[in-house]
Amino acid sequence: MSKTQDYISNRCAKDIEFATEIRKESLRLEMGLALLKHRENIGLSQQKFALLVGKPCSIIAKIESGAMNTSISLLNEIALASHSNFDIKFSRNRQ
Repeated sequence: MSKTQDYISNRCAKDIEFATEIRKESLRLEMGLALLKHRENIGLSQQKFALLVGKPCSIIAKIESGAMNTSISLLNEIALASHSNFDIKFSRNRQ
C-alpha cells in the first residue's frame, strides 16, 4: 500500500465524515470510468460521443473525470441515446 493509501485508510478509520467524502469521490470516479469504458467500447471520441448522446462535450469530460456529480437520470439519458442499457446494483460494503 502506498503512503497515500495508508493515510486515507487510517483517516477513514478515525473520521466518519472524511470516510463519507472519500466514498462519494470514489463513486464519482467509478461512474466516470464506467462511462469512459463505454465510450471507448463504442469506439468514439468524446466529441463524437457527445454528439451521439446530445450532450455538450464538456459534460462528457466532467463525468469521465469524476468532476461532476452525475444523476441517474442523466446517465439513463446517455444510455438510451447510445443504444445501451444502464444498470444499477447494490452490494455490501467491504469492512
